[in-house]
Amino acid sequence: MLVGLSGYLAGYNGSFEFKSGEKYPEELNYTFMRAFNAFFGAVTIPLAYYTARELNLKRPAVWFVTLMVLCENSYTTISRFILLDSMLLCFTFTTVLCWARFHRLQKQSFSPEWFAWLALTGVSIGCVCSVKWVGAFCTAMVGLYTIEDLWNKFGDTKMPPVRLEMQDPPSYRHDRNAGAHQQRDGAGTDDRAHIGRCMPVFRRADDQRRRRHRNGQERAHHSRLKPGGRGNELVELRGHEPGAMSAFMMSPARSASKASSAPATGLTTVVRSATAICRVASRSIARSNSSL
Repeated sequence: MLVGLSGYLAGYNGSFEFKSGEKYPEELNYTFMRAFNAFFGAVTIPLAYYTARELNLKRPAVWFVTLMVLCENSYTTISRFILLDSMLLCFTFTTVLCWARFHRLQKQSFSPEWFAWLALTGVSIGCVCSVKWVGAFCTAMVGLYTIEDLWNKFGDTKMPPVRLEMQDPPSYRHDRNAGAHQQRDGAGTDDRAHIGRCMPVFRRADDQRRRRHRNGQERAHHSRLKPGGRGNELVELRGHEPGAMSAFMMSPARSASKASSAPATGLTTVVRSATAICRVASRSIARSNSSL
């Protein structure tokens, strides 16, 4: 298409077939068509310079690479013909330049410049493959680089892990909060089955863990309030002698009166414990006197 564009600009009417050995007709401006193709060959020289700089070569190496491209006779000869090779070389150079610049921006991933050079690399690959099928080797080169780069990133343990988190829609959050209020107030049916179907897997495990921890704390709280069961409070005291045990049991009536009164303070607890210890000590002394 680019060669056709040059022919259109040169006034080519499509009658000449460009056979080898034939003279160009006078109405065909082949000089302009050759200059159009030579332009793509001339562009390869600054592209080679900037590519060597992006590859982080030293200054003498950069100038040496540029002079090698400038003084290459095959490039000079093939660029002045009305062929596709000059365009193939130009787009090959642009592919390598964009790829090298994209490689330099690894530490600035997902920045606007990073996306721009990534897009330019894809456009250059498309152009070089559109000129000739030989350009598919550029696609293979960039593909091998991508495989190696992904392999190095997957094996790099210093990279922080990426954690994906899904946000619940507003309707789901409303239903979830309503179900939590119903469970707290003791009203309504259990809606955990519906929540389990909607909740993501990684959040479901956290919620179950929190629920088990909360239930365990509630059971421990109730066991501390009623250790004796059936509304009675039981205080067990172990003596110095093995097997010596006594208990102080409060009656249900006393428990009811205690529940109706104000909560016991720390001083009341100490007094009750001291009273129980005195009773244990008196019983132990009475038993020892009776044995004597």
